Amino acid sequence: MFILGILLEAGQHFSPGRSVELGDVLANGAGVSCGALLGLPIRALIAIL
Repeated sequence: MFILGILLEAGQHFSPGRSVELGDVLANGAGVSCGALLGLPIRALIAIL
């Protein structure tokens, strides 16, 4: 998912009126990391059921 975020940001370079920003790439990476960290305990709880 992190690579997809990078590719989407790179694609913005070719879209008029859009710009590529490192902050967006870092925010995407943080969101993917948080989602993965939150998903692991939830997945374990579901597996117990």
